[in-house]
Amino acid sequence: MQAIQEELHNPVTGMTLRETSDPSAGAAGELVWEARYPAHSPEPPPHYHPRQRERMEVVAGRLHSRVGGVERVLAQGEVLEIPVGTPHAMWTEDEPATTLWHTVPSLRTREFMRKLYRLAADGRTDARGVPNLLQAAVLFSAYADEIRLVHPPALVQRIVFGVLAPIARLLGYRAT
Repeated sequence: MQAIQEELHNPVTGMTLRETSDPSAGAAGELVWEARYPAHSPEPPPHYHPRQRERMEVVAGRLHSRVGGVERVLAQGEVLEIPVGTPHAMWTEDEPATTLWHTVPSLRTREFMRKLYRLAADGRTDARGVPNLLQAAVLFSAYADEIRLVHPPALVQRIVFGVLAPIARLLGYRAT
């Protein structure tokens, strides 16, 4: 494993991401995080990546997942492949877990995670680490190539976020 390039901590969910990939690889390269999930980490909203695939290698503990509607519990040494465009969510229950989380291509995922974790650190997310509707409109509009929510449907999100994002920006909400 390469040296740690950056470490992000989300005080709301308790997750810590330690980047081990080479950021000079750029948006077309692979982003690799050592992701540390605390025990009882909240299940994030189901989401998908329209242009990226992910691979989660469980290094320690047990990781709960729902991928394409199928729920699994992965133990140390198991790997979870998440194809492009597949709805998914990962969380822990009674014990912490550590994974190597690969995202290909990286696109702007690093920047999205920085913003999301900064919002949590500033107390601007709920107990699951999700920002309010106006912040979400700005964030998910700006990072639509990297991440999309499963609900509401994509067309509804485009319409609602398309209307709300300019209003939110006028009120001072930012994606970066």
